[in-house]
Amino acid sequence: MNAPLSSKIVKNEVPSAMDADNLQRICDALAIRTIEDASAQFASSKLDRNEFIAICSHLTASASYAKSNGKRKAAPSYQTKSQLLAALPKEIELVIAGKSCKSTSRKFSTGAVGYNLTTKVEIGGELCQLNANITVCGSKELAE
Repeated sequence: MNAPLSSKIVKNEVPSAMDADNLQRICDALAIRTIEDASAQFASSKLDRNEFIAICSHLTASASYAKSNGKRKAAPSYQTKSQLLAALPKEIELVIAGKSCKSTSRKFSTGAVGYNLTTKVEIGGELCQLNANITVCGSKELAE
């Protein structure tokens, strides 16, 4: 079994003490973008168990995992939520069941940034209440 690649990159640091930069260097060197990629590298003995766990934690917490996994994308290159809010359109218009509805940008109590819409629409002759949240992916992680 070859020595794990991280020992060449990190120079004898304990995997649990690796910082995000070292973990990202390992991910870049091994072309690891998803947990599935990390599993393959672990199976091929290029990562030891502790490195695998540290990298999976890093991927789960990082925007690069979110981006490559296709589920979430980091918010555009804004440093703060205030900058993002200033850049978003103040109001958007949605057409739902033939009804034009407007929503303004806001910061949610969760810390995410986006839009909220609450209205009533008629669908199939029945009056229905509509609640919709549109959240900028990755905005919750931005600084205040």
